[in-house]
Amino acid sequence: MPDAEEEQYPSMPVVRAELDIELGLLERRATAVDTKAGLVLGFAGVLVGLTKDGLTWITAAGQVLAVVAAVLAISAFLPRYGGAVNPMTLRRKYLTTDRATTELSVLDTRLALKEKDEVALRVKARRVRTAVVILVLAIAVIVANSVVHLISQG
Repeated sequence: MPDAEEEQYPSMPVVRAELDIELGLLERRATAVDTKAGLVLGFAGVLVGLTKDGLTWITAAGQVLAVVAAVLAISAFLPRYGGAVNPMTLRRKYLTTDRATTELSVLDTRLALKEKDEVALRVKARRVRTAVVILVLAIAVIVANSVVHLISQG
């Protein structure tokens, strides 16, 4: 026979399970964004390293764009995500509170943290997309400079 607390919020387990699924998806998306930021950072570093010889103002412009892309990629790591309920705060505030009220409070807190994490993830993803665009521009500038250099020598 269900107790009074289970009857007060009968769908609590369903909502909690769906939140757990969403948090797992959010974590995977955040990991993917971090991986892309790392790739942009790596490619930008390689591009700057490969163009250090034969520096012209156009190549230097490409290098500057690559550095800007790298800085944006690094900044994408900064908005951290993954907030969690603090167990000590939970203990201090809810130790003597009935179970249903505590579970509802924890659920609401986790939902609010998830919303903040989603906002932070959107900021990260936007920075990485911008870094990719700038890196592509850097590559285009450097390749265009190489083509012009080859044509002028040939």
